[in-house]
Amino acid sequence: MVFPVHQQVPAPATASPRRHRSAVAGPAGGLLELQRAAGNRAVARLAVQRCGPTPCDCSPAEREAEETPVQRVAADFRVTGKSPKASTDLRSIYFDHESSTVTAPDDTKFAAFAGVPMSTVRLKGTASEEERRGPGRAALVDDRIAAVSGPLTAGSPGTGNPTPRPDLSSGGLDYRSARRVEVLVGNQQSTAPVCTPSPDISCGPSPNAFDTAHARAVVLLADARNALGTPTAAPAVGPLTALFHGPANAAAVDTGLAAIEAHLPHMLPVIPLHDAAAAGHRCINTCLGDDFLASNRGSGTSARMTLGPKFLNEPDVTERALVLIHEGSHGATGLITDDEAYQWQRLLAALPLNRALNNADSFTRFVALVANPALASVAQVDDTSRLTGAGQAAKANETMAWLEQWLVQSRLDLRSLYSHVSDAVTAAAWRPAGGHYRDNVMTLLVGDFGVTAPPAAPVMDDQEKIAGIFDRLFALRRKITGQAFTFRVGGYRWSSGPGTSIRVPTTFFGTSARTRVERLLRLAVNAAPFIETSRREHYYRLVKRLSAGSGP
Repeated sequence: MVFPVHQQVPAPATASPRRHRSAVAGPAGGLLELQRAAGNRAVARLAVQRCGPTPCDCSPAEREAEETPVQRVAADFRVTGKSPKASTDLRSIYFDHESSTVTAPDDTKFAAFAGVPMSTVRLKGTASEEERRGPGRAALVDDRIAAVSGPLTAGSPGTGNPTPRPDLSSGGLDYRSARRVEVLVGNQQSTAPVCTPSPDISCGPSPNAFDTAHARAVVLLADARNALGTPTAAPAVGPLTALFHGPANAAAVDTGLAAIEAHLPHMLPVIPLHDAAAAGHRCINTCLGDDFLASNRGSGTSARMTLGPKFLNEPDVTERALVLIHEGSHGATGLITDDEAYQWQRLLAALPLNRALNNADSFTRFVALVANPALASVAQVDDTSRLTGAGQAAKANETMAWLEQWLVQSRLDLRSLYSHVSDAVTAAAWRPAGGHYRDNVMTLLVGDFGVTAPPAAPVMDDQEKIAGIFDRLFALRRKITGQAFTFRVGGYRWSSGPGTSIRVPTTFFGTSARTRVERLLRLAVNAAPFIETSRREHYYRLVKRLSAGSGP
């Protein structure tokens, strides 16, 4: 299961002066410096074609088999496999990394186009940003288009040929979804996102998804504050007990809701497209993923809220309104919450009062439960029935809750880092808005993952490595949030997958809370087949370091 997430973006840090890499002597150094400065597109111009005297003097199959493009990213950073959209997107043919071979389930889609005049069809082919560069990249896209054009034309003989529309632009974190050929009939428009100069799109004519959500948020907050007038009665008493340790803390909750209420007008200005500094709200496409819900940067009149495709496609106006309340808590003067735990996490109900009053989704969930007391929890409940020692079950639950939180936040940090690195690669310098991620996240990747050390500007190799790290952390996070686990006493072992069986010795329960989380983290990473064996220690250290300032 994939859960959409909100994110509070730290305020920009002051930019630091750039530092240049040292030169590498000799021809290899010259090639390396060219590659660092201009990317493999430049280097590819010097490459020798092996499958014929000219680029077109070989078949698509020969080209794919024989061409040796300069690889920008090592195998242990590559994002392989096909997009899960291949099963649901019936007008696109998806491909694996560096491949132009049509495989299941895409090979069954051609029948739906039988009889369609091919003269009315356009084939938009794309590649992910880390696939081949220079002539090799164009050849890969052409091969993909040809692999789709052949079966389509065979199904509609005598109706002309599809028009190829290769698109060699790059950008976007969802590499698997970028590897496709869209079959566009007649006036159908492409759904491929445009990621440069930014992923900004119009939020739509008023009243749009934001407008209706904003109006609903005003009502929801008023209702929640009214309910707090009688904190020992429904509908306030249940949420206060579950989230804020009881009715005695109603005044503190009301203070937080009042701050969010006062912040709502600051959301109203529409940020102009591609404006990187203006306050208000903006909407973006799928360049950062289909599951991007919303984020906030700054506070008060300077707050800048970003609404993603998950928000724009949400049909329930109350759900959208709750997103605005969540983001509003991040930017509300006098409150400025953090993301201590999301409502779908194990940790939410276990937060101590001080953390709950600093947690965006504690306020959001309170408002939601006042509006609909029948809402069920969506957090996983693990099976600790086989733990019979005193306090073992409680400690196991606490440990899983914090492990989940560590992975949630680490994945979000990497996604935000990718966005800021992408901007920095384009500008050849870190932008002020990316200062926090440059100094607090990028620096943690230097030793183990070999990215460019800040404050020097990152290069495309770094961007592609970060995408690969993000992909693996996201996969691990989905495993932890997407299933319940069964704890047993035994030697340290987490079934492969990670699977649902966790064994720990009795001594595990005598260690500190943080030590328990670290030990489960190591077990989870080692049980993940999608994390390369040689890199597992690196991922363990990365998540541990990213979580150094959080609990337990």
